[in-house]
Amino acid sequence: GILYDEYLSGNFSITSFYLRRTRRIIPLTLFITAISLLIGVFVMLPDDLENLAQSVIATNFFSNNILLALTTADYWDVVNEYKPLMHTWSLGVEEQYYLLYPLLFILVPKTRQNWLQILLIALALGSLALFLSPFEAYKKFYYLPFRFFELATGGLAALYLRDRLIHH
Repeated sequence: GILYDEYLSGNFSITSFYLRRTRRIIPLTLFITAISLLIGVFVMLPDDLENLAQSVIATNFFSNNILLALTTADYWDVVNEYKPLMHTWSLGVEEQYYLLYPLLFILVPKTRQNWLQILLIALALGSLALFLSPFEAYKKFYYLPFRFFELATGGLAALYLRDRLIHH
């Protein structure tokens, strides 16, 4: 909704959007990964510490979902109890979405603003089709193309509610 308002008012800046995301996400992410690594140095065996270090790097580059998909197919597997940053897979998906989503506002000219919603609906439907297709469950769980529809639905709801509130 905020992006859409900026887009309509002509104040949209992808740089300022990414700076806002960075100020919101990076400090806490760095804090949590540093604390996890610090504790891991004292309580983990070398192999577990190596896995944690990989996860710290992937988390800080918003790609722990990809690392986990490649190294741990099943999120619910009991061996994952020893992965303190396991939960950051969703941060990876969310931030990957926010890397792509603002590009739609650059691609669609303001004179064609109705195309933005159409494009977002088309991308969400394509993502839902992927999610419903016979891919492996872990891919559907960890990768953005399969989860895009969930985040896009929230974006579409924000646009719809914004338009309804303004016109009533």
